[in-house]
Amino acid sequence: MIIPEDIEKERSPKRSIRFKPPSDEPGTYEKDKLEELLRKYLKKEGIAPKHIKNILLSLCLKNPIVSRDMLKEELIKMNEASEEGKAGIIVAVISKEIGIADRDYLRQIIRYEKPNPWKKENYRLVEKYKGMVEKILKELNNPD
Repeated sequence: MIIPEDIEKERSPKRSIRFKPPSDEPGTYEKDKLEELLRKYLKKEGIAPKHIKNILLSLCLKNPIVSRDMLKEELIKMNEASEEGKAGIIVAVISKEIGIADRDYLRQIIRYEKPNPWKKENYRLVEKYKGMVEKILKELNNPD
C-alpha cells in the first residue's frame, strides 16, 4: 500500500532532538519526595545512573570531597574504564547528568565547585542527606 507523503508526515511522530538545559540550582524537595526521586533515578539501568550510584555516591560517603581524579581512579579500579582518557569521558557524562535542569534532586544532595563554566570539581554530599543516600544504596545493592 502506498501512503501519500503528506498523510505519512501527519501519522509519523515528530522527531526532534531535545537538549535538556543545564543548571546548577539544587532542588528544594521535602525529604520524602527527594528520597522517592533518588530511589527511582538510582534504579535506572542507564550508564550515568549506574556510575553515580556505584562510583560517585559511594566515594562521597567515604570521602568529604571527591575530585575528578579520584573518580577516574575509581572507574579504572572498578574496571569501568581501561585508562585515564576513557575514565575522563565517563566523568564528563556524570558531570553532565548532574547538571541537567530536571535532575535538580541530584544537586540537592550533591554539591560541587566549578573552576570554569564547563567543569565540575570537588563533589561532596550535603551532610544532612548522607544517611538517606546510605540507606538507599544499601537497599538497592542488597535487595533482600
